[in-house]
Amino acid sequence: YWVLRSNWAVRKKSKFYAGMLSLTAALLGFLFLLVPQVLESLVYYYYLVLGFAHARHSGYGYQWEPPPYGYPGLFFSKIPSLALAGFAVCFLTLGKAEQWKGEYRERSFFVLLATFSVLSWVGLLSVADKQAWRYAMPVLPGVYLVAAIGIDGLSRQFYGLSQYVARFLGSRHGSSSVGTISALLLTVIIGTQLGITSSWYPDYYLFRNSISGGLSVAVERNEVVPTCGLEPLYSFLNSNKVGRRQTFVTVCGDIDLVRYSYERHYPENPGRIEFTPFEGVYGGDYLLVFSAFREKCKPMIKEEDLPRLEEVFSYSRDKVQLSTIYKVTQPDLKDLFTYGIRGAFHQTGFRGHHEVLGDIISAAPHRSIPGYLSFGQHLLLGAGSYEVLFPLLIPASAKGRFDENKVVLRLEVGAEEKYVQFNEINPGEVSFVKMGFVREAERRVQLRTYWFGAVPVSIGSPSIIKRNSPSNDVSSAK
Repeated sequence: YWVLRSNWAVRKKSKFYAGMLSLTAALLGFLFLLVPQVLESLVYYYYLVLGFAHARHSGYGYQWEPPPYGYPGLFFSKIPSLALAGFAVCFLTLGKAEQWKGEYRERSFFVLLATFSVLSWVGLLSVADKQAWRYAMPVLPGVYLVAAIGIDGLSRQFYGLSQYVARFLGSRHGSSSVGTISALLLTVIIGTQLGITSSWYPDYYLFRNSISGGLSVAVERNEVVPTCGLEPLYSFLNSNKVGRRQTFVTVCGDIDLVRYSYERHYPENPGRIEFTPFEGVYGGDYLLVFSAFREKCKPMIKEEDLPRLEEVFSYSRDKVQLSTIYKVTQPDLKDLFTYGIRGAFHQTGFRGHHEVLGDIISAAPHRSIPGYLSFGQHLLLGAGSYEVLFPLLIPASAKGRFDENKVVLRLEVGAEEKYVQFNEINPGEVSFVKMGFVREAERRVQLRTYWFGAVPVSIGSPSIIKRNSPSNDVSSAK
């Protein structure tokens, strides 16, 4: 009753708004009493948000930095230029006295309320280091409404200017004609902005306005650019499969999205193209690199690998290359060829550097649990006989502490296995343990090392060579 009465009192609209706010709060409180799980979920959600406030943005095995200048920077770059101009005009006109009189008064209060809601929401989100555009989207309607008010004010300025020009030119050019011209001019401006925005189809999420420098500046800043252009990439790969066998594509990017999208677009063609995580250059027939991951993949691509990568396809938007497919030329393995351990995954242990071995993965009792010390190094090998050398190092302090027959590691190449005992490695010195195997046909194999958790050990980058005859050497070379 009080709310309705305050509504009738037109001159006391503040009472009406206060009443509506009180009524809304009362209804929400009543609903929370009926369904307390909702309130509990909200409290728990914000408790988690505060708990993860300083958690870094982790994804796809990498740590992502917050966007430059946070959410203000995202708003400045992701909102169209015309909307930014309208937003600015709206606030510039708020300083005029007539904006707080008559019919403009309520609109000015609405602008302040909408802006307050945007700043409140963005302020809460800015507490966390994990910041993304999708989290700011709930307040975009408020931003665009304020921008629309600014554009409306701009059109009124155009109309007022047209009236002044009409009076200046005289009666031969009536105010209606000049007003029409100003309306057409405003239509052209809005239409141009619509054309620019629609030109980004279907990759609207890549949009960056011209005021911020566009997409090219975002890529130069190493901002996270969403995965895009998948359909043309799939079309190229389907048209360039490798013979009759399965085609392998290593992906430096969002591997889960690439797999899911491919299965959705080509449900009738499962298994013909296998997408695998990037663990090195030579794990597949093709290497697919997305621009957002390019800098993070560079350390695993050596300078001597570059001549073996031939760019065969790329996808660009706004003159920016966003994804690239490279055809990989596999080494002939006539000479000893080393596969960097940096590209391998590890289930246990920790990474480090050794003055002789370079990059290593190490494991030690009481610090690491039994598990795969390295895995994920996939190699495409043709038919023939091969030999792999695994560089291993046991600290000198381990000498005399373990039984000579103690099993340290299990070396795996595809389905082949070899157990390495303590007496095969000289503590304090780098040892190269050989493992020979034969392939009857071209196939993809994986190098793995399993650590049993007892003896401290480090493993370096394995090397492989093709032999003319089968080799089943199980000895160790120092």
